[in-house]
Amino acid sequence: MSIIELKGGKLSFADFLDVMHSHSVKEKVPKEIIEAFRASDWNRTGQIASRDLKHILCRWGEALDQKELELLFRETNISGPSLKYEDFIRIICAPIPDY
Repeated sequence: MSIIELKGGKLSFADFLDVMHSHSVKEKVPKEIIEAFRASDWNRTGQIASRDLKHILCRWGEALDQKELELLFRETNISGPSLKYEDFIRIICAPIPDY
């Protein structure tokens, strides 16, 4: 693990992204989320209804508002009545490109 130098007590956004990515890789966040989806996938279809995902994202934890939800669905190409949750998690957990 590399040491990040703080300049004036501040962390650059690029360094922040590096830290977040290294933590997500170590903690295996995508795997844990997929396992949570599988635990509620009684029929083992690998899919979740879009309305159920909307309910989870807007009502649990740090809830998204309607505008954030629409943007997320647009960015992940969710348009049908259901989606493959592994594909969805892979997209939202992908590292952000460094421009």
